[in-house]
Amino acid sequence: MKLYGWLVSPLIIVVCQAADVTYRVTENAAACTEIRIPKWTRPSKGGDPTWPVGSWGCEYDVRSPDGSLMFLGLSCGSPSLWRMKEKYVLDLRKPQSVRTIDEANWEAAAVWEPWHHYGDPANAKFEPNGMAYRGHLYPKTGSEWDLYTKALSSPGDSRVAVYSFNGVVQRSYEPSFGPERFDGTYWTEIYDSASAKRLVQIRGLFHGVDLTELQGKSYWLTGRYFVQPLGVKGMGRALICDIDAAARSSGVAETDAPVPVSRAKPYLNHTRSLNQMRFFKADGPQAHVTGFRDEAVLCPGSNNIRSLNVTAFIDVQVPGMYWLELRLNDQNGRGAQERTGAELHSGKDMITVVFSAELLRMIFKTDGPYSIYYGQLIRNLLDGQVLAENISSRATTQSYSLERIASQCPSGN
Repeated sequence: MKLYGWLVSPLIIVVCQAADVTYRVTENAAACTEIRIPKWTRPSKGGDPTWPVGSWGCEYDVRSPDGSLMFLGLSCGSPSLWRMKEKYVLDLRKPQSVRTIDEANWEAAAVWEPWHHYGDPANAKFEPNGMAYRGHLYPKTGSEWDLYTKALSSPGDSRVAVYSFNGVVQRSYEPSFGPERFDGTYWTEIYDSASAKRLVQIRGLFHGVDLTELQGKSYWLTGRYFVQPLGVKGMGRALICDIDAAARSSGVAETDAPVPVSRAKPYLNHTRSLNQMRFFKADGPQAHVTGFRDEAVLCPGSNNIRSLNVTAFIDVQVPGMYWLELRLNDQNGRGAQERTGAELHSGKDMITVVFSAELLRMIFKTDGPYSIYYGQLIRNLLDGQVLAENISSRATTQSYSLERIASQCPSGN
């Protein structure tokens, strides 16, 4: 694998310069790490070549294979989204290097859902000297609240980031109708909600950068990590703070609270959230059905059919747990549907779907052959599912006598 370098300063106070944004971690700096990504390459197909790469219209995609490593990608676009070619692996324990990973490792890892609900926290009051919330005042250092970006609580609601600034934030679409101007000093301050103790303070300068593209595009990961983009033009730099580590050093609760049920609901009725469903169709091939074989399983000592087994031969690019769902139709279009799960390995593998005689007796009205009318091959993840292939096959089974299917196995078989 090709190795790339990424730079992190171990100093207690970190100062980094950029054309548009600077930052200084002035409290618990050891908990924060700057990452630098070598490059992002637009896909040759499906990406918009005119789309600007920046925090306004792009977002990091984060996955993890084991809870410690981070896999980092970048998606852009609206309303349909596309992903940059590179996927990187980050180890915050060894911040001296970053390396690319292949599609198989990327697709096998669980998605870490970003938490950036605008309007959080609910029922907070933004006063001149800070945010009043849950019986505490969380002070702000800057004199101003931005109109759109004031605070963001963690998924478990036990931590909160408070945003403030000094300077000028003037947008062309706001009532002033003046020319756009962004210039000043910003503060991102992260507090423990229960004690109102400040865990991390980030202070920096912004010039020509709307705070909605800086603080407004920061977010939580799993309640532990707080991510703030720095390279808002190009998405090559970001600051990742381990708030669990900051909490330990500050003597407060070391993990985010359990996520309330109201915040844990899936998107509509899907198993994957809105963010994850952006990529319900995987970037690369997962697995492909190359053919089918069917056979009747007989009752012991009898010519009666106990089940009709349909085996799919599969070319597997990404190993993992897969489910195959198939529908068999008779000549009148009546269909029987079944699904089976199996752990598939790279290369050639197979899944067998079993259609019981009881199911076929209940649905089918004619003898075979039966057609494999429709199916789906789905790969299971820790956080949801990925559609590997829609199957629209008119392949037919062997001829089977409905009379043999309709006859039950002898008792005890």
